[in-house]
Amino acid sequence: MWKGHPDISAQELRFNFNTENWKFKKAGSNILPAYTIYLDLSPDADTLLQCMKPKTPYNIRLAARKSVSVTSKGMEGRDTWHELYKETALRNRILNEMKYSEAVLAAKAQDRRSPADVRLLIVSYGDMPLAAMFLAITGSRGSSLYGALRLRRIVT
Repeated sequence: MWKGHPDISAQELRFNFNTENWKFKKAGSNILPAYTIYLDLSPDADTLLQCMKPKTPYNIRLAARKSVSVTSKGMEGRDTWHELYKETALRNRILNEMKYSEAVLAAKAQDRRSPADVRLLIVSYGDMPLAAMFLAITGSRGSSLYGALRLRRIVT
C-alpha cells in the first residue's frame, strides 16, 4: 500500500548523506520522477489490486489476457535495453552511451557497502520488447533506476 511521498527535507538528507558540507539542495525540476513511492508488497495480490486506481488493475489483467510477459535478464538483455532506451532518450532529449547501461547492469556489488543486486526486467509481447527497466534490490527494498518504453502500439 502506498505510504506517500517523502518530504523535501528527507530527500535532501538522503542525497547529502556522507557529503562533507551537506549543501546539496533539491532541484526545482527533474528529468526523473520527482518522488519516491514506497509500496508495501506484503499484502496479497487481490488486496494490492483493490488499493490501486481502477485503470491499473484493468491494464494488468488486460496484459495477462494478451500474453504480455516480464522476464529478468542479465547482460544478454543489454541490446534490447539499449534499443528501447535510445527511443525513450530521443523522445525525452537525453542519452547515455551503452557503456553506462552496461556499468549499471554489472553493478552487482560483492562488498558490504553496496550489496545491490541489479536486474534488467524486459516486458514483451511475443518476441517484441515493449518496455524495460533496471531494478536494484537491496535487502527487502527494490528501486527502479531507469526505464525505457516503446510508444508504438503493438498489442491489438
